[in-house]
Amino acid sequence: MTVSEWIEQYPKLDSRLKTMKKALELLHERNGTVILETGTTRLKDDWGAGMSTYVFGSYCNEFGGHIYTVDISAQNMDVCREVTKDFTNNITYTVSDSLSYLFLFGKTIDLLYLDSVDCPVEIITEKDRIDLAFAQTHQLNEIKTALPKMNKKGIVLLDDNGFSHGGKTTLTKEFLSENGWIEIMSGQQSLWSNI
Repeated sequence: MTVSEWIEQYPKLDSRLKTMKKALELLHERNGTVILETGTTRLKDDWGAGMSTYVFGSYCNEFGGHIYTVDISAQNMDVCREVTKDFTNNITYTVSDSLSYLFLFGKTIDLLYLDSVDCPVEIITEKDRIDLAFAQTHQLNEIKTALPKMNKKGIVLLDDNGFSHGGKTTLTKEFLSENGWIEIMSGQQSLWSNI
């Protein structure tokens, strides 16, 4: 079974299906085995948020590899462990601030998925504006910390992209572009490669 065929079992990925499919196809083609995800699956059957840890765990179980998932919330991680219980051999769960975790991470990252810190869909209140700025800055700091640890054939997938206000990816995309990365796809998620 190909990655393209395998991922069709997850039509609930909806607006994320094409970018997740392409990211995992590239990972497979490039013989990548290490996926690092910031922000974990935090609700059962929450396909609206992507169910990324579940999908990545399923991929690693099927094709080989390992996912390292980090979230600042112990409660979120408990839910994630339950949701992904069929793939625990392929997942390392860590409760930590993502920036500290990325700084200390000792492996080469083949696929980096950044989805920590909630981002408002719309800017209605001043709090929304503050939350958006925080989410954008946090993700920028994540990519700055992670980039030196990326495989030369690495893949970066950013969630919460394409909102009318730019989403939480705005600063990260500028930084990646300035550092020679190329955006391959853009929608709900933004997919980048350095080759």
